[in-house]
Amino acid sequence: APASNVVVLPDTVTLEQAALVEPYSIATNVLTRMGPLPGDSLLVYGAGVIGLTIVQVAKAMGIERIIVTDIVEERLENALALGATDIINSRHDNVEERIQELTKGEGVPLIADAACIPSLLPEILRIACPAGRIGLLGFNSVPSDLAQIEVIKKELTIVGSRLNNRRFPQVLEMIASGRLDPLAMISHRISLNEISEGIQLMENHPELTRKVLVEMSE
Repeated sequence: APASNVVVLPDTVTLEQAALVEPYSIATNVLTRMGPLPGDSLLVYGAGVIGLTIVQVAKAMGIERIIVTDIVEERLENALALGATDIINSRHDNVEERIQELTKGEGVPLIADAACIPSLLPEILRIACPAGRIGLLGFNSVPSDLAQIEVIKKELTIVGSRLNNRRFPQVLEMIASGRLDPLAMISHRISLNEISEGIQLMENHPELTRKVLVEMSE
């Protein structure tokens, strides 16, 4: 591996914290690509691991209003605990109507799609406010319906975000300064010989797991 890929940990960052830098770098990259401005609010689609890291990084960046929507109540409760100000269970509530209520009809300037469901794009475009910025993270190859008039009349910006784009130092600075608490993302700790059970837990009970930390014995 190139030596330029090596990042020295600050003295105040533990190995446990450092083990979670990578997912936070994904969140940092998409938010940076979206260009938050003072006073912007954020809507996050999906409260899985990536959605929750976006919530935490957004809070660390100073975004004060963070709305999260998901269909799993446990995940939404996690989002609240990690910094979301408002939650919407789209299984029970109409997301567009709730956003209209929460924003007094203005829409949302920043929208991060961590649900990665192609059919949601038309709704996302309608919810975005004029000059809104939308960050897409999905790797789904299924086409999405895109009404150009929604993009044009509001002058929306749609950005794709892939991988960490060398954001490790930026994430480490947020951790070292205390603005970001990666340990809050750990839901389970397992030993090395329990990896099989840990993988099954993540696959079969995603509503109960955030990050599973493998603790290596000395």
